[in-house]
Amino acid sequence: MIRDDSVVERLARMRKDFDDRFTRPIVVDSSDRLELIAVRAQQERYAIAVSQISAVLPSQPVAHVPVSLPGFVGLGAVQGRLVAVYDLGVLLARKGAPTPRRWLLICRADPEVAFGIDDVDGYLRVAKRSIVVAPPSATSEGHAGKIVEDGGVARPIVDLESALAELRRNLGGT
Repeated sequence: MIRDDSVVERLARMRKDFDDRFTRPIVVDSSDRLELIAVRAQQERYAIAVSQISAVLPSQPVAHVPVSLPGFVGLGAVQGRLVAVYDLGVLLARKGAPTPRRWLLICRADPEVAFGIDDVDGYLRVAKRSIVVAPPSATSEGHAGKIVEDGGVARPIVDLESALAELRRNLGGT
């Protein structure tokens, strides 16, 4: 049998390349994915982009302030800072009285604002193509223009930055 060293070397290189592929980390292109948390507020189910939240924390006692603002619960202390706490369910549904909730979502765009929610249902990582435009009647006062399906449940995707902009308009700010 004649041995061709170039073939042997090539086979050895191919074997090494094949084996090396299993030692490298798997690279996943996440540009077509959206990371969301699934939440409940006033018994409604919503989803919120993880990128709009800087923290999810257990709610602490809130000091009530005699101010009439939609969804305003009061002032709370979060990680040594004073934050304005709003009831997300009241802001979205425009019904019910603002009350302290079990969890606080700290807004990444303004860490001095927290949105109270009843519960965190889980973490979702969905393909952007699976998100659909919400019908006008299901847009939660304009703050949820898209919907994602989660286990047979349609969850409006809440835009916290849009809700924050409305709060600022209500306060006379920009």
